[in-house]
Amino acid sequence: MLETAITAFALDREWVIEQIQDADNPLYHDGDLYVFVLDESGIFVARGAIPELAGTDLCTLTDIQETHLGDLFAENRSPYGKWIEYWWPNPAAESPDSELKITRVRIISEYPFGVGIYP
Repeated sequence: MLETAITAFALDREWVIEQIQDADNPLYHDGDLYVFVLDESGIFVARGAIPELAGTDLCTLTDIQETHLGDLFAENRSPYGKWIEYWWPNPAAESPDSELKITRVRIISEYPFGVGIYP
């Protein structure tokens, strides 16, 4: 899913952002799996599970353990990809409680892309 988004983004950025924001698109959404994309400043440009977060600065978000997500992502920038862990609400769960989320993040042309799972 992550590689599909990265490949499509290289061909047509605006189109892939629209597709990621469409919750019915199975290329970028599958249960609790979804793609998100940040710009080089850490602002969400596409957010599969909660499209309303597009335009939000990642640096303003913390998880339930007070982990600053902007710092966490900045510390783990890699063109090869890295796994990071934090606590986040699961969009496929019935409870609003946060769960451990493990996210694969890969930086392409200064744009962080991510897909996370809830183990």
